[in-house]
Amino acid sequence: SRENVMYRLQLLQPASDQELFREAYSWRSKRKKHTDAERMSFEEFASDNPHHVVIGVFEGERLAAVFLLWEYEPGFYDAHFTSRRHVSRETLTQAGREIARLVLGSGAKGITAWIVERNTALRRYIEDLGFEKIQNKTFRCTSVSDCSSIPTDAHPARVFVQYGIKGEAR
Repeated sequence: SRENVMYRLQLLQPASDQELFREAYSWRSKRKKHTDAERMSFEEFASDNPHHVVIGVFEGERLAAVFLLWEYEPGFYDAHFTSRRHVSRETLTQAGREIARLVLGSGAKGITAWIVERNTALRRYIEDLGFEKIQNKTFRCTSVSDCSSIPTDAHPARVFVQYGIKGEAR
């Protein structure tokens, strides 16, 4: 049975919402090396980048989650997500689905997400939002945003899974 959850979505702006950006960034102060990739810096997370769309999920006045969508080419977005501990799965699922619908309904051609293969909880969550597995790819670094699949001795190999959801053909 679906519970009836109450939340609201709000676009976050780095210039006026710095405290909300700091709060959201602090939720992942301890990285779980076995499941998480290296995370982006606070400066990148809260940058006033015209290719970033940042959407806050609020329960009442409390920020519960943040979705960052990075437009890596026109109409295509890479999704990043973080949430406060103990937010209900139903709230996160309904909000994530609504965000995907809104972005795709506004003309986006697709949204992708790269997730460390061992992070089964996040992979299940993204599948619950309607994303489908595209590929597995081994990277010799800790993130997919700033590296290639060219081997180096500096970083161990790590398998990421790419998921995607497509917009309607126009």
